[in-house]
Formats: sequence, C-alpha cells, structure tokens
Amino acid sequence: GRVRAGGVLPVHTMAPFLMVCCGRAWLMGADRLGQVHVLTEVSLAGCERVRGDAIANLVNSCPFLTDLNITQCQVQDVNMRAMAVNCTRLQRLKMGFCRHVTDEGFKDAARFCFALEHADLRGLRKISDGSVNKLSQTALHLRHLDIRGCQSLSLQAVQMARRALPECHMVSSHIS
Repeated sequence: GRVRAGGVLPVHTMAPFLMVCCGRAWLMGADRLGQVHVLTEVSLAGCERVRGDAIANLVNSCPFLTDLNITQCQVQDVNMRAMAVNCTRLQRLKMGFCRHVTDEGFKDAARFCFALEHADLRGLRKISDGSVNKLSQTALHLRHLDIRGCQSLSLQAVQMARRALPECHMVSSHIS
C-alpha cells in the first residue's frame, strides 16, 4: 500500500490519520496509526504544515516502508532519529529543503540506511561533510545521490563519497 498527499489510497483508508485539504495533508490521530502498518510508500512532499513528530509517528508505524518523500516538510533532528530506527528497509528517500535538519539528525538517520538506493537531499543547507561521509559508509547500495544546494559540503567530501560509492550517480553543485 501507499499514500500520497492528495490521496492515492482511498480517503476512507486513511480517514483517521489524514485530512486532505486543497492538495495538502495534515496528519491527525497519530496515536491511532496501527492500521497503516502495511504502507510501503509515503509521500508528503510540500506539506509544510505537517509537523515532524506526526511524520515520525506515521513512519514508525510503517515497518515495510521503502519509499519516503518528506520534501519541504517540517522535520527536525529529533524526528530524524526517531524515524531512522524503523526505516531500515528504506530504498528511496526524498527530503530536499527540510530546512531544520542538521548534521546531528542526518548522521543518526544515515546509520540505519543499509538498503538506501536513492537519496534526494537537495537544499539541505545544514548538513556537512560528516553527513555525506556517514551515508557513504552505510548506504553501500546507493545508486543516486542528489546533493545540489547543500552549501556546507566541501568539494573534498563530495570527492570522497564518489570514491566510496563508484556505482552511485551523484548530482552536486560542486565542480570536480
């Protein structure tokens, strides 16, 4: 199963948890998320009003999650840590422009990204070399990494990641 903001799943399936309004989603009833455990894909891209703790509660209720898109959501470092422990099957992660995520939260999450194949980290301005180094040590199946606009990354870190992950197509703002 999967859910997208705007409702790929029938709305009645997510009724206790998701209210869709004007193409945006707000998570509700996070204490009643046990019924969504079969979801494999969650996309809340652009849902800026969905708080990080609600996303973490949803994700933690989805042990089979393989695809997560939280681009532009209000995710904090503490939410990244909470999500990471239960996202060990995650293959695709899109979290571009999550402006509150720093190295601390991302490195915690990267420790559990064993199955990750695709990562879109565009515009994460607060992650630096340590995050990319940790990701390249744990996500050995990574085939695509988009780090455009990650202004705190050094060219050296990008080059080290390219060497550590030779099969990975890396999109970067850095000239190498």
